[in-house]
Amino acid sequence: MDYEPSYKEFATIFKALSDETRLCIVDMLSCAELSACDILKNFTLSQSTLSYHMKILIEAHIVNARREGLWTKYSINDETFQKVMDFLPALYKMKNECVCKQIKYCKEGDACPVNVHGRDSFGY
Repeated sequence: MDYEPSYKEFATIFKALSDETRLCIVDMLSCAELSACDILKNFTLSQSTLSYHMKILIEAHIVNARREGLWTKYSINDETFQKVMDFLPALYKMKNECVCKQIKYCKEGDACPVNVHGRDSFGY
């Protein structure tokens, strides 16, 4: 990763993605840029409910919005998804150094209770 991960930033992203409707919207936008009318065709949502979901996705930087005349077009924010794709392996097991050492859970020189393979000192 070329940046220091912000847990707060990723928590906001994951919270925004934790809704079934918003996940479906993101899936739709992964295929093409769409207007609100295009998105609404696939749901039984009101315009105001869709606006609420889009606001959450935009504020989490998951979706971009741009005005085109009277319409707003929505698209995936590729930069955010690349950050998420880089972050997930580092969050799980694919890292060179245990996070507990990075955030000072372990004292300098002590063995970390969690090794780089994600198992504690008891093998779990």
